[in-house]
Amino acid sequence: MKATELLKADHRNVFDLMNQLRAAGKRDALLLQRIYDSLKVHTQCEEEIFYPAMQPMNPDEIQRARTAHNEIDDLLEELMAIRIQKGMVVFFEVLNNLEQKLRQHVEEEEGKIFPEAEERLKGNLEEMGNRIEEYKIDLRTTNYGMAA
Repeated sequence: MKATELLKADHRNVFDLMNQLRAAGKRDALLLQRIYDSLKVHTQCEEEIFYPAMQPMNPDEIQRARTAHNEIDDLLEELMAIRIQKGMVVFFEVLNNLEQKLRQHVEEEEGKIFPEAEERLKGNLEEMGNRIEEYKIDLRTTNYGMAA
């Protein structure tokens, strides 16, 4: 599968998990860990494999994407740190902020970066997709066992 298709599938998966968490109406530790692990695996795949291939072609856009990753990671860590005693209102406020930031980032990637990759990295996207799949297996095995 092409790298862009794998990364788009990751986006959909994380949004599905967020919807499940919201529907649960509570701080579901298992779902939260799956979101955390899935985002960490996805981000590392982009940072280590996809972005380096795109960096020479569009350095400004890739820098914006990396900055967005940092902001998303900060919100994710904040969400993980919220304990029940802080209240569910705070938890869902942070979840909503995370989802909003993630949607903005996905819109940028899928609207600008991925189409450019499809055009300029045509022949390499399948091989890159294979590398991403292998890297995901490694990350799930070593660090992020709950990643979808």
